[in-house]
Amino acid sequence: MVWYSQNVKPIVYKSDGTESDIPNQRWTRIGTLWLWTAALAEYAKRIIPDAKIEVVGPILWYLPEISQPPEDRLCIAIFDVPALTDDTAWWVGLFPNYYCATNLSAFLDDIIGLKAGLEKCFQLPVSFALKTKRQYYPSYDRSYFDYLEHLGLTGAISLVPHETNMYALISGSHLVMAYPFSSPAYIADALGISSIYYDPTDSIVRCDFGDPPSLIQFARTKGELRDLSFAALERAMDDANGRPSNYVV
Repeated sequence: MVWYSQNVKPIVYKSDGTESDIPNQRWTRIGTLWLWTAALAEYAKRIIPDAKIEVVGPILWYLPEISQPPEDRLCIAIFDVPALTDDTAWWVGLFPNYYCATNLSAFLDDIIGLKAGLEKCFQLPVSFALKTKRQYYPSYDRSYFDYLEHLGLTGAISLVPHETNMYALISGSHLVMAYPFSSPAYIADALGISSIYYDPTDSIVRCDFGDPPSLIQFARTKGELRDLSFAALERAMDDANGRPSNYVV
């Protein structure tokens, strides 16, 4: 068995701190379980103690295509999750609905809001490329997908086709932003690219499975998002090309 998604632990809220596991995981019986990270393997051993676990890095069902980020602009790749209607969230046991359209829209708005400050600091244009996790289905909130189309039409973001090779998109970016706690951040980690999980609600506890020394960070507020983004992009510019002559402190 392969866990194609590494987002396997339910959200923990700061208000109560209650931790839980997906209920049906306790009934899993499998000979060998293939996972991306050793940290997730430790969690899985508690849930499925009899399984042999193989940690092999990202499993995406296609081979890597490696790109280089451009030198004339800053590229930030964004990865969301589908926005669920409240009815769908209730049906699958997600309450409150952390994956609602309001939260997902705030996630995007706060990231896009970094553009002017980043461009002023680095004296380079900033572009945002968004790869949605899935296309629209009736169980999802249509209003969020309409908002994505609006952002694409206005040029605030570039909507990346679903079939885009994630290795190519991530390796060609200077920074990755992901909705908690989706799997693309682990791909970025494997490629040596900094990533940030951003919680626009400041309501949840960090719970990801990056292996140390991990480049995955967690932002709970717009201020933390700004500070972590500036620091990560400065490192990316230094590592890739050396600090550009027009860099503004």
